[in-house]
Amino acid sequence: MPNLAAGALAAVLASLLAPSVGQAQCSPVDIGTDVAVGGTLAPGDCTIAQLGIDLDDTSFVDVYRVVLPTDGSLTVELEAASFDAYLSLYDAAIVNELAYDDDGGVGLNSVILDVSLEAGTYIILANSRFVGEIGPYTLTTSSAESNPACDVIVSVPANGVTQGMLSVGDCTLASIVRGDDTSYVDQYRVTLPNGGPLTVRLESSVLDSYLFLLDGTRTTVIDTDDDGGGGSDSLLSDVPLDPGTYVILANAFDPGATGPYTLTLTPEPAAPLLGAIALAVLIALSNRRLARRGR
Repeated sequence: MPNLAAGALAAVLASLLAPSVGQAQCSPVDIGTDVAVGGTLAPGDCTIAQLGIDLDDTSFVDVYRVVLPTDGSLTVELEAASFDAYLSLYDAAIVNELAYDDDGGVGLNSVILDVSLEAGTYIILANSRFVGEIGPYTLTTSSAESNPACDVIVSVPANGVTQGMLSVGDCTLASIVRGDDTSYVDQYRVTLPNGGPLTVRLESSVLDSYLFLLDGTRTTVIDTDDDGGGGSDSLLSDVPLDPGTYVILANAFDPGATGPYTLTLTPEPAAPLLGAIALAVLIALSNRRLARRGR
């Protein structure tokens, strides 16, 4: 009898200390930054609801953990023949979603392309688009260290003309605005001590030019333009700005496009009522345009 009681107690303790099925299935699997791994979504797998992302989403998900030793970019592909692949990239705590894709790959496959990331730990979720979908898949990761060219920002006057060249090896748009656009970009810094409207023109005979105007920290897109300058030239006309420093991105619409361009900046006298409200409205409109273009 004493031996039986001791055995029962041991069994109870083991059951209490052991992780639940859901917890075990949701534990991340460590993978490298340049690998291809095979997996299968199956009944009993972790679900999106169990991860606490969406309590109503019971679609199956496999959880992977990847560590980037240095700042750089990460590309993730999810390929499956028997279900509609859905891919997500989160921070290590699975709280902040950094990127996601449904059908960006071939057919119903998913791809998160060249996401710019700081060194650290990240979570990849190999998921299906619809609840109950199961089947085998291949998850592929590839990484690249950050491009030193992205640290180069050339200071230019608020009234002048600059000749430039987009070249292979330049910084990419994805590295700055943290999207998946691999088109090349040159960066220019301009300071407006008194604020006021600023006109920026980007002209090229060989490029479909694209202009971005960012705040001084490069975290907020204030305005953008593709073909507002006529033909394939870009124009940001009389942009209302507060006193401060701003960054201009001379960009090409097409990934891989290279060639010469001319950047022209023209300041205008500051309007008396110009201020933060006008700037906030402009940023909101710019974000809407970016969302429509997927950039």
